[in-house]
Amino acid sequence: MKTKIENDIDKIENEVKNLGGYVEEIYDLAITSLKNIDITKQYNIKNMDLMIYHKIKSIEGQCINVLLLDSPLAKDLRRVFTFMQVLSDIDRIARYSYDVSLLIPKFTGQQHFDKIGLLMDMANLTKNMVINAIKSLVEENIQLAEQLTLDDDKVDEMFEQIIQASNAYMKEVPSHVDIGLYYPLIAKYLERIADHSVNIGDRVVYMISGKKILKI
Repeated sequence: MKTKIENDIDKIENEVKNLGGYVEEIYDLAITSLKNIDITKQYNIKNMDLMIYHKIKSIEGQCINVLLLDSPLAKDLRRVFTFMQVLSDIDRIARYSYDVSLLIPKFTGQQHFDKIGLLMDMANLTKNMVINAIKSLVEENIQLAEQLTLDDDKVDEMFEQIIQASNAYMKEVPSHVDIGLYYPLIAKYLERIADHSVNIGDRVVYMISGKKILKI
């Protein structure tokens, strides 16, 4: 039979898992809308971002209650602190997804440049990182958490390729310089989402092993 603190922490973990599903949904909605240059979902994306924010605040309150009322020790304490830190990363992932959606109207009446496939590849890899970051937390899977750093290196490479492709595009089509500037910005949002996924992975490693990842 589980103790009160075990039940309280399990409840928090389940809510964080559900929150991860919402984050995947808002990310998918933003990227699909970008690919199709569809501005009709922007209102939905904004509302999802707000909903995620309020759920985060609710879960943060539950974490604080556990710290104050249950007096967790050792691994239980690390789990609660990890959940609180992960909530901050989830909030940023949702917000960057919303930021991507804000740029979609800039492409209205336009066509994507021929390297859009590279941006979509970057978006797909970043999505997998978000999924695996949440999965590593829920499953307490240290191998999956550590893999995120390797995936992030690939995202960084794609980011540099998109910068180069956008620069070439703007030189070839000077009349579309304004549009060409938005691709690197979107790629930067994706790169930051990948970074927050890595942060979640690092926090999982700490939660399981008690060892912090040293950034160089």
